[in-house]
Amino acid sequence: MIQKIFCVHDSVADAYLLPFFLPNTPMAVRSICDCLNDENHAFGRNPQDYTLFEIGTFNDATAEIEYITPYESLGNGVDLKKLMTNVLEEKQNAKE
Repeated sequence: MIQKIFCVHDSVADAYLLPFFLPNTPMAVRSICDCLNDENHAFGRNPQDYTLFEIGTFNDATAEIEYITPYESLGNGVDLKKLMTNVLEEKQNAKE
């Protein structure tokens, strides 16, 4: 199975956090947004400092890693938090 590789960049530390693997981009965005909405998490306390990147793919059958160059920014924490808020509002409006 092909998994996508994601990584969060911390602009204050000027470093990438450890990468994580998920089957698709919406799952990665949701995962990060969960952290952004948690005031006890560093992402939630300082969303402006973190940017989510898709950096490649991992094939678990062959252990092959392919990198995207340049890495694809999926958005800064502030933007992703707004995006998730808009998605949730649209879902709520659709129910009404």
